[in-house]
Amino acid sequence: MMLRLTVRREQLDVMQAVAEANFERQLARHLRESYPQSVVKLPDGGEFAVGDLLEDTLTHLIRIGIAKARRYEMSQQSSIASFVALMFDVAPNFDEHRLCEVLFGDEEKPPDARMEDILTVLTEKNWEAIRNDYDAQAWVPPAEETVETASEAEPSEKKEKANAAAADPMAKTISGKTMSGKTMSRTMARKSQTVKIQPEMPREQPEFDETKKIDRKEQ
Repeated sequence: MMLRLTVRREQLDVMQAVAEANFERQLARHLRESYPQSVVKLPDGGEFAVGDLLEDTLTHLIRIGIAKARRYEMSQQSSIASFVALMFDVAPNFDEHRLCEVLFGDEEKPPDARMEDILTVLTEKNWEAIRNDYDAQAWVPPAEETVETASEAEPSEKKEKANAAAADPMAKTISGKTMSGKTMSRTMARKSQTVKIQPEMPREQPEFDETKKIDRKEQ
């Protein structure tokens, strides 16, 4: 006799959110270990080496990078990690370079393969030009991802969170806040910037190697 295991959507969302948080932590560790001296220029004018960024700031920027990579329909952690690493090591707007725009727009190749082309086609001269065009405002998320702060959230949303937490036995408490699957989106605030990140963990994907730096072609 076979037992049938039923997983509710809310429980699946929670598991995906946990996996997403683990990926963010792995990526943060990878950036600190592999690119500690890479300089990040923030929208407010501050400049910090990756190794000197506060944990909350690093996580905030990583989430912006992950969301940006997924807008290019990437699903593999290795591709997403490479995309985010380039944002930190080269420039957050590297994807706006003319060659990157062409390669990312190549519909004959799957999205993850386009990231590999970026690493092999662009030369060091191209990367240097991208560094010179560094745009710190690229760390600011698009308008559609900007939401109100938690204190300005609608009462109905707060009520939904409370009901979901009470009904979901797998609800997690993170930083003093009860979070459940249906409402597992997270709001990150930094000064006037507020970003809402929705977990979108791809299924059955290979993990990236934390110990390996991105391999850009040198010419």
